[in-house]
Amino acid sequence: MLVSPKTINSTRTIPFIGEMEHILKSQKKKQIALKRELGDRWRSKGELNGLVFTTGMGSPCSRYIVEKETKKAIQRMRENEAILAMQGNQKPREIRDFRPHTLRHTFATRCFEKKMEPKVVQQLMGHSNISVTLNIYTHVLDQKMNEEIDKFGYARTERPDLPDIKVPRITAMSHS
Repeated sequence: MLVSPKTINSTRTIPFIGEMEHILKSQKKKQIALKRELGDRWRSKGELNGLVFTTGMGSPCSRYIVEKETKKAIQRMRENEAILAMQGNQKPREIRDFRPHTLRHTFATRCFEKKMEPKVVQQLMGHSNISVTLNIYTHVLDQKMNEEIDKFGYARTERPDLPDIKVPRITAMSHS
């Protein structure tokens, strides 16, 4: 049985963004082939028959299954990064653990990096209050912080003959 959405704003039309339509159609084709192969053993019936993401037997994916598959994907990413680093004679980049819900934060942050309007992002996210979108789901990345700080330029003094002084950027993380 499917459960009702958390809020009225959770029920919404979500447009296909980027290559999402292709990804979903590809997944559905794989699922149809698996369903045909399993025949009567396919478990999704009734209201669950139209799900795109299911287990290999057609059951709905629980959050535990999604988390397990996310961990597997992270492990594959780390292994690929280790191979690439070795080939490039470099240290591998760190790929931190994350949960599927983290992808909502990433999506919101990327929307703002692409200069999407806050109200549009709020609606895409299904938030009833824009402060949730802005204050909880979006994050300022170091690169963006540096770009915005660089917009200020340099403070001009009355003595332009002073040498440039390189001042390290101090963050809350540098004090821990």
